[in-house]
Order: sequence, then C-alpha cells, then structure tokens
Amino acid sequence: MVTMIKWVFLSLALLITVPLWPEEANAIPAFARQTNLECKTCHFQHYPVLNKYGRDFKSQGFTMVGENSQTIEGENHLSIPMVLNASVSASVNYQRTNGTNAAPAAGKVPADSTNDGLLSIPQSIRLNLGGRVSSNIGFLAGACLDAACTSGNGALSGFKLPIILNLGDFNAGAVPFSYAQGYAGVGYGFELLNTGAVATHTFNQSDLPSFSAQQYVAVNSPKSARATNALSGVNIAASGIALIASHEYGFINFTKWQPSHLAGGTNGNPTSNYIRLAATPPGLVSNWDIGFGTQIWFGSSAVTTLGAPSILTEAFALDAQFLHDVERFPLTLVISFAKARGSDPLDPVQNVFNDQSANVGGSMDRSSINFGAELGVLPGKATVQLGVRFANSGVNETGPSTAPGVLGTPVSGTNATDNDLMVGATYELMQNVKVTLSFSDSYGSYYNASSFAETVGGKGNQKIVFGMDAGW
Repeated sequence: MVTMIKWVFLSLALLITVPLWPEEANAIPAFARQTNLECKTCHFQHYPVLNKYGRDFKSQGFTMVGENSQTIEGENHLSIPMVLNASVSASVNYQRTNGTNAAPAAGKVPADSTNDGLLSIPQSIRLNLGGRVSSNIGFLAGACLDAACTSGNGALSGFKLPIILNLGDFNAGAVPFSYAQGYAGVGYGFELLNTGAVATHTFNQSDLPSFSAQQYVAVNSPKSARATNALSGVNIAASGIALIASHEYGFINFTKWQPSHLAGGTNGNPTSNYIRLAATPPGLVSNWDIGFGTQIWFGSSAVTTLGAPSILTEAFALDAQFLHDVERFPLTLVISFAKARGSDPLDPVQNVFNDQSANVGGSMDRSSINFGAELGVLPGKATVQLGVRFANSGVNETGPSTAPGVLGTPVSGTNATDNDLMVGATYELMQNVKVTLSFSDSYGSYYNASSFAETVGGKGNQKIVFGMDAGW
C-alpha cells in the first residue's frame, strides 16, 4: 500500500511539472517517408494510436503516397515508390517485480529475474519494411533482430499483403498475413481501433492486460501449465486470410486463420474463424472520434506443434474508444470486455484462450472488463496514463499451504479474481525518442498468500517498468 501511495504522488508530480518541459516532438515510422507527412497526421497524441486519417491510410492498404513522393510507373499497373520505405525501432527496458526467487540448484548461480530488477539492452530491435506494391496492393513486413525472436520462430515477426479495391466510398479486399511476436493475434490481419484488439494501436505497450480485456483474455492467454503468474502468458500467433470491407462509418473483418506462425515453418490448416464488426460513425458526438464493436473467435484448428491433435479457438469481446481534445488537452478513453469459455479439464481438446487441462476442480471461464485512459498533459510531448482491470482468471483459488512459500491446494469450484490498477506516464525526450514509466498493482484472490504469484518462484503482484523507445 505504501508503494502504491508513492506512485500516486509521482503521478501528481508529473501533472505539475510537465508544463515546464520543452515543445512538441513526434516519432517518424516508415510510412512517413512514403507520404511525406508528419506522424501526427495519422496518429492521435502519439504513435501508434490511430486517428481518422490513419484509419483511412490503413484501410487503403498502405498505398497512399504524398504529393511530392516519386514513384516508378509502368505497364501492367506498375506503381512503386522510388525508394523502399524502411525504419528501425529499438527499445531499452527495465522491469522489477516484487516476488521471491526460488533458490538455484546446487552448484548453479541464480537465474536473472525481474524480482531482482532486470535490465534488457535491447529489449527488442526491429526492422520494418512497408509501402506500396501497386496502386491497390501494399505490404508490411517486420523483422525481429534480437535473440529472443531469431532463436524461436525466425527473424520474420510479421507480414501482410493487403489487396484492396476502392469502390467509391468503400474499400474491400483480402489480406493474407502471418504474425508471431508482439501480442496482436488474428486481429493483425486488419484492425483500426485503439482498444487493444491488437497491441499495435495501444497507447501503452508495457502493461497491455491492465487496460485491454482482449489482451488479457484472447491475445495474451495464460500458459496451460499454470506454474506461472497469470499475467505471463502465451502470445497467440496467427496466420490466415482476412476478408475485409471498410467505410467512414465502420469496418468488417472475416478471417479464416490458425494459431501458428506459418513464416516460422509451421504446417497447418486455417480452419478457425474470426469476425470483427466495428462502427466509427462521424459526428455521433460533436468533435469526438468514437468507435465501438465486437470480436468473435470460433471454431477449431489442427496444429500439431501446439501439442494437441486439435485446439479450440473460442472467445468474444466488446470494445469502444473515445478520442477528443478536452480544451487543449488530448484525451484517449477505451473500454473493453472479453470472455473465453473453459472446457472440461479432462477433455483433450482445450481452448487456446483458456486452457483448463491443469486446472483442478472443474471448468472455469476466463473473463475481464477493462478501462484505459491517457491524457496529454503537455500536448504532443507528455502524457499520463491509467489502466483498470476487473477479471476472473479462469484458475481456481488456492487454499492454505502446508508451509510458507509453498503453493496451496486449489479450491474446487472457485474462480480466482485477478484485478489490476496501472498508472504510467510518457515523455518525448526528443524527436523519435520516448521514455515510458509505469507501475501496476494487481490484487484479488489470485494473489493470496498461498498462490503461485506470492510463493517462492512467483512474480508477486506489483511491477515497475521503465523503458526508452527510439525509431529512425
């Protein structure tokens, strides 16, 4: 509680001091080179949150070029930029949790742990390529260059090839895609809202499950072994083809997909289904950029690399966003709800979003309702953030343990609550360099004294993240 009070005072201090900081700065992603436009043209407050212009650019498959951009034109619809649009992004990250480390094995040194404070230099480094293939085909490819990626699914972290036709006020087409690292899931194929339906459009990249129900339930799902903190889950990879249609008033995405990364050499068959319906009616409330919708995951996939002959992909979500300049201060508000059904623990076919195979005492659903907010206290330069989560973890509560530091026995028929409060701030040091700071405090029956989070080897219930992101 004392730690929480300290962080509340820190947030208040940020509110008081940020008006003394210098003028506005903006990051420049690869597409800025193609359009000859400032990043704030497509983004609200800061990258990567999309505004209306950004939604239009993405809806047209990344094919728009600036008035002064040079292209090579030729026969058979050849129309490509004179240069390849590329950018590099890198991040340095420090995390500290308040858990207790397990003793190392005999003759071994203790493993690095966030419980001691873990500094990652870099945490990630990525090469992004994107742009125009022709007047109605674009592409986006991301190469993850750090060891955590190259030793897993290979360097290619994501790829998509939007094939979009302009039909007057409508855009429609298909988007083949494959994605592995980064908490996007099947929504990576096509998504325009900033609610956490994909991580690539969220205002905070460090504490996603704190303010996004989709990130807690249907993208960053818990590991089946349950020998971990619920917030440390499995990044759901996704590959498939999205059939999409978009308009100023909303968009539709129907995708046939499977939970694996085909670019990593995985075989499979996209038999799972995903439907995204969203409305973005202009002028619904004066000067507010409002969007709301639903996501439905259903069906199953046979992917042998996941350790089962087939696996369910079943969940649904509701979400909404509200973007507006209040006086001169930009404000982002998001709300979301998501739920994933749990199967019988004895059933060999489990839900990839809520694996109950190691849960004792019957099936539990995993659900969450989340609220998020970001206020630009110094517009274009500094923000403060808030995230709130009320969740049922899909894991049974634990009873008293036999000894201190030992995991308690699961209590049959319970569903441990996993709530969270996150406060954070961002500050643009200079153009293309952003510093972030956040603190999250989780609470609920998932964190009782005999739970894994609070026993030896667990990560506790509090996390501090300090990071710096740079792009060029």
